[in-house]
Amino acid sequence: SNPSPSPSNPSPSPSNPSPSPSNPSPSPSGPSAPTGGSGGDGTSCFSGRSVVHSASGEDITMEKLVVGDRVLAMDSYGVLVYSEVYAFLDRKPRADAAFLQVVTESGGVLEISSEHRIFREEGSGLVDVGAYALRIADRVLLADPETKTAELVAITNVSSIVTRGAYAPATMEGTVVVDNVVASCYALADHHRAHHALAVLRLANAYLPQSLTRVFDKSEGLHWFADVLYSTFGSLL
Repeated sequence: SNPSPSPSNPSPSPSNPSPSPSNPSPSPSGPSAPTGGSGGDGTSCFSGRSVVHSASGEDITMEKLVVGDRVLAMDSYGVLVYSEVYAFLDRKPRADAAFLQVVTESGGVLEISSEHRIFREEGSGLVDVGAYALRIADRVLLADPETKTAELVAITNVSSIVTRGAYAPATMEGTVVVDNVVASCYALADHHRAHHALAVLRLANAYLPQSLTRVFDKSEGLHWFADVLYSTFGSLL
């Protein structure tokens, strides 16, 4: 059987070469999506009522998600796995934030800010794009937590909303399944470059005591490492 398309193995079929970010396939045509704002003060997130699936089998809203929870994500081989949330790159529970509300043919709804990265089908593979680039009839990856499988589904509508709370959890895999849609943990930068840039933070969280790695973490606002990374190297990402 053919492997599922994935962020690092984007070709749905071994016989079809996958497009690269530097030479992407033409994207499907469709109406332009509305421009959704960014979470809080310009960072990019998911809404507080967005749902992730935990390793315990529960569905958890972003506002109740905590560091250390293991949630459904997709690894570099396109396999759905449970991955630890090691930090929130941004967390603003009291912010009124603007989001794009992305509806798929499955009936599911994803609330994601415009600059957050999401995986979209292009040609025979997947590329990560800012959510602002999504169009009706584009296809994104829909995950089934029960069967641990993913399939491409079409977007049927994109609209703008404002709601309370903005959250950007970071998992060890760098991806997260939100409202059953496979998305990147990152915003404002290419998914793979951002994932590599945050390797030092993942290593620190994996091998150093929590008392050291979380001493500078804030309960609200932009994570200090993400702040330094984007303000210093944002143009390179």
